[in-house]
Amino acid sequence: MSLPDKIRKSRESSVIVGDVTFTIRRATTEEMYTYYAKDLSFAEICRRHVTGWSGVKESDLLDGGKKEIVDFSKEVFDEVIGDRQDWWKEISNKVLEDAQNRITAKAENEKN
Repeated sequence: MSLPDKIRKSRESSVIVGDVTFTIRRATTEEMYTYYAKDLSFAEICRRHVTGWSGVKESDLLDGGKKEIVDFSKEVFDEVIGDRQDWWKEISNKVLEDAQNRITAKAENEKN
């Protein structure tokens, strides 16, 4: 695994919303400050940071959809997240919280 891949992997975590687990990438410090300055929507933050899911059914994505599990698709996620306030709040909070926790921990380490 290359160093850039290791860095990206170190930013990964997950967040559970209901029966669904989303794989996310923590926002970098630069991204976090940019998001606050630009006042990005929670859904847009999710579009930029969700890299996978498990447990999503077609019925979670489409009214009248089947109960069958759907593989992650970035295109599908980007399309549906704008209507899934129940998902975007939890996901975006975790993305930004992870970034803030990293900033706080780094500042504490620099004090010591």
